[in-house]
Amino acid sequence: MKNRTRLLIHMLVLILSLVTTSSVFAESIISEEEEQAPVYFDISKLDQKYIKAAEQAVKEHSNGKAFHLEKAVKDECTYGDKIECLYIVSKNFDAVISLDIKSAKVVDISLSFSQNDISNYLSKHAVVIDEQLKVLAPTQFNIQKVHYLKDFINKEEFFSFYEMNSNEYVMLDVATNKLKSYYLVYNVKEMDSQYTKAAQQAIKQLTLKQPQPFNQVILNKYVNGTEFWNFQTIKPFEEEYDLSIDVADQIVGYEAQSVHINAKNGKVLYAGILTEGLYDTSQNKVLTKAKAIAQAKPIVKNVLGVDISSYTASFNKDLQSLRFYKKGATAITVYFNYFSKVDTVHFEY
Repeated sequence: MKNRTRLLIHMLVLILSLVTTSSVFAESIISEEEEQAPVYFDISKLDQKYIKAAEQAVKEHSNGKAFHLEKAVKDECTYGDKIECLYIVSKNFDAVISLDIKSAKVVDISLSFSQNDISNYLSKHAVVIDEQLKVLAPTQFNIQKVHYLKDFINKEEFFSFYEMNSNEYVMLDVATNKLKSYYLVYNVKEMDSQYTKAAQQAIKQLTLKQPQPFNQVILNKYVNGTEFWNFQTIKPFEEEYDLSIDVADQIVGYEAQSVHINAKNGKVLYAGILTEGLYDTSQNKVLTKAKAIAQAKPIVKNVLGVDISSYTASFNKDLQSLRFYKKGATAITVYFNYFSKVDTVHFEY
């Protein structure tokens, strides 16, 4: 599985290259794995049946765009039953084809397209995206990159459309012609005042200081269907790690405050703050399970609207966290900072 993990890291770098104008994030991920990088070999060493299968898959799904497959790596891939896969990829990973080694059948294919490739290709899908974006009405979204993924085992097919200037994307499920997932940026001033107020009140439960104003809102939809507004306070990185340039309408930096508001009912799903200061491991010894529960109970009630009196609690001393659960209810997690104060509370979703 190690090689598969490393390959996925390289695939993640490809995705990051689609959604960020800076390569710093991708490079930092690669640097951590440099010593354990997967061992690729030239595809000329492969049996022709694998090369032909990969090239045929590319031909059928690339709409004429040329992808030059150059290297391969063997590894395990899991789709219910364990099978060993052969990954054939292009030099820059804009094409990744997974094949079952035993049968030489394609397991999945991943292709990336630039803005120049989009004009004729995917036009019918682009129309659907435009219609749904009119309803969602993000501050700004112009399709500039497209990532295609087809899973032959689970019979799933997706197109992800990216706005390069703001890291936004929408994922279209080809089978349903509906958006499966998205990440869209909004101006705080455009938000429903009730949602903004709810987010502010949640942060007030986590700090004695005056909450910082939110300066960005993200509308997230996960592939599991969970949809929420993420009210953020983004603070710029320190100068020596300066990535704090504004990218269109999205602010780049680190998340100092965050509140997730359920997009369907306006209830808080998550609230968290980043505690700044020096880490003192001796503080870990101060917090006991009883003290943690006593502190967490009113905060969970005020932030998430849940009375945890009837919940079972488990305490992780090393992680400084509590988990509340009971049959038929969504579990709740609470984290404490190194001053033994609650800094994050959320439903598990």
